[in-house]
Amino acid sequence: MSILVKNFINILRHGAFDDRKPIGMLNAYKWSQLTKLAEHHHVLSYYATGIEKYFYDDNLNIPQSEIDTIKGILASTTRQSFSDLYKFNKLFLYNKRHEHQLADLIKKEYADEDQSYATRNMLAVIIQTINNMYTGKSYIRGILDMGVLLRNEGDRVDFVKLENWLKQTDTTRLANLQGRMLIDCFGFSDNEIPFSEVEEKRAEFLLQRDLHCHATTHLKTWEYRPGRNGFSSGVKTAFRTIGHAMSFYRYSPSETTSSITRGILKGIQEIEE
Repeated sequence: MSILVKNFINILRHGAFDDRKPIGMLNAYKWSQLTKLAEHHHVLSYYATGIEKYFYDDNLNIPQSEIDTIKGILASTTRQSFSDLYKFNKLFLYNKRHEHQLADLIKKEYADEDQSYATRNMLAVIIQTINNMYTGKSYIRGILDMGVLLRNEGDRVDFVKLENWLKQTDTTRLANLQGRMLIDCFGFSDNEIPFSEVEEKRAEFLLQRDLHCHATTHLKTWEYRPGRNGFSSGVKTAFRTIGHAMSFYRYSPSETTSSITRGILKGIQEIEE
C-alpha cells in the first residue's frame, strides 16, 4: 500500500470513526492530490473532518493553502440524513428476479406496523453501494456510511430481518464483501457486522483499486457515437465497465450478468436511435 493511499485511508478512518492513526509526511503536491481524491470519491466531509486534527503537526508539512481549502470545506459542509441520501423506496437491482424480490420486501416493510428505520437504512446503503460497484462508480463513500450507521445505530438494526432481506435478493456475499472492507481496512471487529462472517481475501485489494480509480465509469456513459474508423467512441468505456463488473462475478453471478446485459442492451438501443 502506497503512503498516499495509507494516509488517505487513515484520514478517512479518523474523520468517519474518530479512530486516529499515524499518517506520513507528503509534499505539497501530494497533499493537494489527497484533497482531489476525496472530492472524486465524494468523501470530502469525512476527509476534512479527519485531516483537521493534523493541521498543525509540523512533521506532516501540510501547506497553508490546503489548510485554508479544508477550512472552507468544513465551514460549508452540511450532513444529510441517511434516509435522504439512500432512498429506501427508490432501490433497485439489475436482475429482474432480484428486483421483484426487493420491490416486494419494500412494500411489505412499509405495511409492517413494526418498521425498523435503521434496518431499512442499512439495506439501502448496501444496495446502493452494490449498484455503484457494478457501474464503475466510486463506492468507498457507501462503505464509510455503512460503518457510521453501524457505529451510531447498530443496536437498532434488526440483523435477522436484514440477513433475510439479503438472502431474498441474493446479495448476501456482496454485503459480506462490503463488511470485510470495514474490518480489513477500517478497524471494525467481526462482532460489529453480523452479516459479514466470512473472510474475504480480496476485500482490501478491491477497495484499494477503487481508490486508485480516478476516472469513474457509469453505465449511462455507454454512448455509441461514430468515431473516425466507424467505431463507437464509447466502446472502450463499455469494455472497461464490463471488466469492472466482472470483478464481482463470484459474489453474485446473476446480478453481475444482468448488470452487463442491461448495459449492452442500452448501448444497442442508442445505436438504433
